[in-house]
Amino acid sequence: MAFVEIVISGKHAYDIQKLKTAVSRTKTTDTNVSIRSIIRDDVTVLRIEGHPESVASAKVKVVEMLEKLENEETKEITLDHKLHKKIIGQNGEQIKQISSKFPDVSINFPPAIKKGDIVTLKGPKQEVDLCCKYLEIFAQDLASDDNDVSDDDYDVSDDDNDDHNKEWS
Repeated sequence: MAFVEIVISGKHAYDIQKLKTAVSRTKTTDTNVSIRSIIRDDVTVLRIEGHPESVASAKVKVVEMLEKLENEETKEITLDHKLHKKIIGQNGEQIKQISSKFPDVSINFPPAIKKGDIVTLKGPKQEVDLCCKYLEIFAQDLASDDNDVSDDDYDVSDDDNDDHNKEWS
């Protein structure tokens, strides 16, 4: 029976259950691995026990997941809640297109009833940054289109009124 201990930084301590679940999903009948989390001196240690080959493969999986989590970022951006419906699009078509451009990024809008402006993006750092810029520019374009349309629709100039008055005179 062999074991290995991996120290997990504080910001990933909440992901221990994900790590345990991922390793247990890949278990087969011959690989017997037990994973326990131990807290020592405010540091979380993940202890993997079992057959030497199984411990080695589980360690590789845990280290890969930790590297992935290390590169993951959660970012909140402020987009006017009035634009959320347009960003999402009819039947979600617009957000599907955006998601296809940034497949590794999870985009979460607040519930419409709350009328919140905070949109949460989660994924790899570089992808999140690119998606954030894209959404901000897209929202600016939508806002300027709304302003242009509303100005044209509600623009009542004196010339129009004069023509209108002439017709009725």
